[in-house]
Amino acid sequence: QMWRCEKLIRQVPESEVVGLTCLQLALVAGFSFMCVLAEGFSMPLVVETLSTLAPGEWMSVVTMGLVTTAFCLWAEACALQNVDASVAALIYACEPIWGAVFAYLWRGETLEGPCAMCGAGLLFLASMAGVMASTQEKADTMPEPRTA
Repeated sequence: QMWRCEKLIRQVPESEVVGLTCLQLALVAGFSFMCVLAEGFSMPLVVETLSTLAPGEWMSVVTMGLVTTAFCLWAEACALQNVDASVAALIYACEPIWGAVFAYLWRGETLEGPCAMCGAGLLFLASMAGVMASTQEKADTMPEPRTA
């Protein structure tokens, strides 16, 4: 998926990245709404549920929509214009780690229990293994220096 996105985004002028992000957001919203309806929720039930959200909950919904969805899609599009897909995939693989770091810094949340710590360790090790494999792959594909 990253490889295809990299190929496509490099054809999009930088001035149209925001439009592409808006299109992606519209597709995410449309498919999400279809999933809600497919789960058996009716439109009146959705409206009723949304109307009962407290202001703090709406702030969370808006923050999640703008920061973790819209901003991330825009940043991904901008980054893929300049970064190889393999490097971007490694960055995305670290997303749960960054999520935990920002949750700690912003909200004071901590990982509790051995399963959470083991999971974080496995994510970190998998990310490092990916970086090492990518570095090795680049080293293997580099041409040997010529000797005169």
